[in-house]
Amino acid sequence: MTRSGVKYLVTIHKTEPNKGESLILHRWFEREARAADGVIVLSELVRRQLLARVPDIEAPVLVVPHGPLGHHEGDGRRGRDDRSRFVPPRRLLFFGRVLPYQELHLLLEAFGCLRNSYPDLTLTIAGSGSLKPYAPAAGQPGLRVDNRSFDESEIPGIFAAADLVVLPSLEACQSGVMAVAQGMGVPVVATSAAGLPEHVRYLGNSLASDDIPAAAIERAIRSLLDAPELYAQCLSGSREVTGNHWNDSAEEIVNFARRQLEQIPSRLSRSAPVIC
Repeated sequence: MTRSGVKYLVTIHKTEPNKGESLILHRWFEREARAADGVIVLSELVRRQLLARVPDIEAPVLVVPHGPLGHHEGDGRRGRDDRSRFVPPRRLLFFGRVLPYQELHLLLEAFGCLRNSYPDLTLTIAGSGSLKPYAPAAGQPGLRVDNRSFDESEIPGIFAAADLVVLPSLEACQSGVMAVAQGMGVPVVATSAAGLPEHVRYLGNSLASDDIPAAAIERAIRSLLDAPELYAQCLSGSREVTGNHWNDSAEEIVNFARRQLEQIPSRLSRSAPVIC
C-alpha cells in the first residue's frame, strides 16, 4: 500500500485462537499490524494483547467497541405483564457455536441448580457443534436443544423468544452474540473472564458474574430472577446504548482515518485514499 500511496487501516478482531479453534486464521494479524497505517480493535483487552505480541508496531491503535447488531424490539413490552409491571425473566438462551471455549457445562450446571428454585425456568441451547460432552445434562427438565446452524433470518425470532442471554465463555475478547442481544433488547449475563466485562460495562444491558465457576453464573442469573427492578434496569440500559452507536463509531473511525491521511509523507499525494 505504501508504494501506491494508499493508506491502509486494518481491524483486528483478536490475537489468539480460542480453545477448540484453528490457529491458521490467526497468523496473519502480526504482518497486517506491521504493514498498516492504523489499527482498529474492538476492545482494550485486544489492544494490550496486540502490543504484547507485536511490540514493534508503529501504527496507532484505536479501540472502537462493537455496537449492537440486529433490530431492537423497541416497544418496551419485554418483561412486562398485562398490567405493564415488570416481571422476572424465565426464558434463558445460549446461542452460538458449541466449542470448548464456550464452557457450556458451566451454564448447564448453573441451570440445574436454578431449576430447583424456579421450576418454570427454561433454557434453550441454539447452535451448531458437538453436544456429546454435555450428554449427561441434556435430558434435564426445562432444557430445549436446537443443535444446528441457523439462517440469518431465523436469528431475530430466537432472541425475541428469550428473556435473558447467558454467555459462559472464559476466553472471549468480545461477543457477537452479546451485540445481537443488545440490538434485540435482550439483557445478558456473562462471566467476568477475558474481555466480556469490558463489553458489559459498555453496552449497559448486561450483568457480569463476580467469578468464573458455575456458582457465580447461577448467582448472577438468580439476582435477575429475584429482582424484576434490576432486570428492568438492564432493559433500559439496552435501549439507551442502542441509539446512535454506529453513527458515533463511524465518526470516530473517519476521524482516525483523517489523522492518518494528514501524516502521509510529502512524497505522496494528499489525495491518497484510505482502505479499511
